[in-house]
Amino acid sequence: MTNRQEKRASLQKLIRQMDVYNWEHPGEELSTYQKQSDKEHFFQLSLILRNNYQLSFREISDMVHIPINTLHRELNKRSQEYDTLEDFVNMVQNQ
Repeated sequence: MTNRQEKRASLQKLIRQMDVYNWEHPGEELSTYQKQSDKEHFFQLSLILRNNYQLSFREISDMVHIPINTLHRELNKRSQEYDTLEDFVNMVQNQ
């Protein structure tokens, strides 16, 4: 595996971990706060992928399963809160 493939695999694993609630509770609705929190996590992850790893909007859209137009619009509204992917992963794991 190349370094890029390893990064992609670890990012996809992180996305699956973030989405674990939906897999374990497919019929249940998340609270409004949880939905907003999850969306914000996906957008922060997307900002890190875009700014630090120079992935295209198409690649990010495919990874996080957010329509490209929505992703582009939402990322333009936000600023990156975490400097590295490791900082972001630590925050998600400590919640």
